[in-house]
Amino acid sequence: MTTSRMLLSPVLVGRDAVLATMARKTGEALAGRGQTVLIAGEAGIGKSRIVGTAIRQAVQAGFRYAKGDINPQDQLVSLMSIGDMARSMSTAEFGGLGPRLLAARGGKGGDSLASRRILVHEIADLFVDAIDKPTLLVFEDVHWADELTLEVIAELARHAVAKPLFVIATYRPEELPTGSIHREWRARLLTQRVAEEVVLERLNAAETAQVVTLMLGTGLPAPRDVSEAVYDRTNGIPLHIEELLGALGEAAGEGRAIREATVPSTIEDAILARVGRLSAEAQAAARAGAVMGRCFAPDVLAAVMGRSTSDLDAPLAELESAGYVHPFQFVDQGYYDFRHQLLRDALYASVPPAELRRLHARAAEFGALLIGASEVHKSVHYERAGLRAQAFRAALAGAEAAAAVTSRFESFELYRRATANMPADLPAGEAADVWMAYCYAGLPSTTSRPPRRPRTTLAASPSRPASR
Repeated sequence: MTTSRMLLSPVLVGRDAVLATMARKTGEALAGRGQTVLIAGEAGIGKSRIVGTAIRQAVQAGFRYAKGDINPQDQLVSLMSIGDMARSMSTAEFGGLGPRLLAARGGKGGDSLASRRILVHEIADLFVDAIDKPTLLVFEDVHWADELTLEVIAELARHAVAKPLFVIATYRPEELPTGSIHREWRARLLTQRVAEEVVLERLNAAETAQVVTLMLGTGLPAPRDVSEAVYDRTNGIPLHIEELLGALGEAAGEGRAIREATVPSTIEDAILARVGRLSAEAQAAARAGAVMGRCFAPDVLAAVMGRSTSDLDAPLAELESAGYVHPFQFVDQGYYDFRHQLLRDALYASVPPAELRRLHARAAEFGALLIGASEVHKSVHYERAGLRAQAFRAALAGAEAAAAVTSRFESFELYRRATANMPADLPAGEAADVWMAYCYAGLPSTTSRPPRRPRTTLAASPSRPASR
């Protein structure tokens, strides 16, 4: 087996102005003039590394911090980013704020705009009331966040100006289509001047050459043909530069090798080329983990794969050493997270269809053991496994949960998934209730809920499994 070598630039090249802005914002927040910064950039451009540097600067200045992460499968889960952040809050740093935030999720009942605003303000107030010392709150990949999370972040941005609070949110501009709630949210924060946007651009040819020199680590400038070849292949996208050089291994210093047709020309191809040098066990674990989602616990991964937890010790250590995953702690349990969503996407796309369906079915069965798992996640797994009846029930449960906290967009999308997977033999009365709820979820938020027919309710339907 050939060891897969991780190559990371030891210095953030071409980001001096951005880093200066983040340092200035940190100082202003420390002085009690809170700040909110939106970091925008395409996938692989380096948003997470900027965030990591900002966190280190803030901690050195005396800040405490908490971070909320999400992935595409979370976008229909109400307040998922808030829940992820709450679970990451240590008692020593934040006291009981984490449990209080989790307790505030849902349970408001009703279906009116007023109920929605009450929930948003309750969560925002919990945050604001706890800001008695310099605090950094980071929300990553909010292009996948639900609308309630966006509203909470907007409230925090407005309150931050009078608190020692630094709020950072990252997103991909290409994921904010015209007319989306995310684009409207961004425009509102910027026009109200409660947030500042920092846009990360691709590296130019000279900056790419500097990165290549640093990553090759020979002590000499990278040969011109090498740096030019890397720039031509990667268009100055930092993650692609790292993965391309990592995939080439010892040939990374040869311009001719980089220009050859067999050299990966996309991020996905470069990732898979590097994965191919891992052991078969590590590759299997990586692909199964990618099916499970953004993060996974070793014991649940073992259950999904039908292996013992000890069997995965060496493969997971290999994946960590190669830079595909990194460990972190949630509450009192250890987890693994993919270093970048693009790594997970490439691994997921490489799973053969039959194996993909099998792993999705297993993930739906065992996924509830993961912290933060929801009926929405189950529905996605069941749907991709081709188990439509189970996908219908899980989507229906998720839609009702979203409606309970007046997340209209999320409930509409989940009812859409429920109708798409509706069993042909579903009783007519229950099917009618689903379609009625679906139609209602698509109405304006000020519309009153139509009365249910007294003979049946979705919650009491005898054919629907008990709530999980």
